[in-house]
Amino acid sequence: MNPQQVLGLVDKQMVRLASADDSKLEGVLDTVLPQLLQLLGFPDATVRNKVMELVNHVNTRVKSQPHIKLPVQKILNLWSTALLNKGSPFIVNFSILYLKMGYERASPADKSALLPMLLKNLSLHSRDNQMTLLGMVLQGVLSRTSEYGKNFEVPTHLKGDWASGRPTEDFLYQYYKPTEANSAALDRDVTVVLDYFCSIILYPAGTTMTSKTPPAMSPVDVRMVLNGKEELSSKDILPIKLNILRFLKSHLQRHIEAKQQSAEQHKWLASKVLTLSIASTCDAQHAVVSAGETV
Repeated sequence: MNPQQVLGLVDKQMVRLASADDSKLEGVLDTVLPQLLQLLGFPDATVRNKVMELVNHVNTRVKSQPHIKLPVQKILNLWSTALLNKGSPFIVNFSILYLKMGYERASPADKSALLPMLLKNLSLHSRDNQMTLLGMVLQGVLSRTSEYGKNFEVPTHLKGDWASGRPTEDFLYQYYKPTEANSAALDRDVTVVLDYFCSIILYPAGTTMTSKTPPAMSPVDVRMVLNGKEELSSKDILPIKLNILRFLKSHLQRHIEAKQQSAEQHKWLASKVLTLSIASTCDAQHAVVSAGETV
């Protein structure tokens, strides 16, 4: 399409948004927002400026209404594709803003459904982008545990593959199904997640970026755990560590029960989990030590 045609499309989207009252805005955004973000990659500056004006209008309306859900899966696919294919920085930068906003607003069930997608090609991303995605993964795990999601209900469309009442372990189980063709890539993606979890387990409460680097951690590890925060207190980090260990225990058990992986794949996963279990026995909190000993 030429610039005039694209501007005509943008005008139509503007009318759709303007005519949608608050009760219908979520449904309109499901199709319109991903289209607008995609159009930010159009080379003509006039088109981009017009789209940015409309995107900012969306931002103003959505920010004041936190109940409105955003099409997170579509935005995640758009952001990841643009990023890995060195696409338009406008698409990348605006998409990540809406991705974070949308994931925070998502229900525990929706976050659960998105977790395997957050892992896809995770190892190919930069550290900063991994930190963004891992922060969402952690949100998803915590939202599904007894500490953070007491009223969690397994979504209907997942009940065929998930054990009702045991939602915590399943996103890695769903994702980590190696074949001869994909096992190396899956191993790398899952390793990024497990290394992140290990850093959380090793993190001493109260450590900041200016503190002495804790044993077995690097400054990058500390930055990944803090993820923009100044520090994490004992009250903050304790339930996170306990829920990670609970997740690992149930996840490993699920793999063993399913018998879908080879002995070598079980051994690989078990060795990764064992590393985290050993790390937890050095924690200052007895509850973490006890949880690690039962993994």
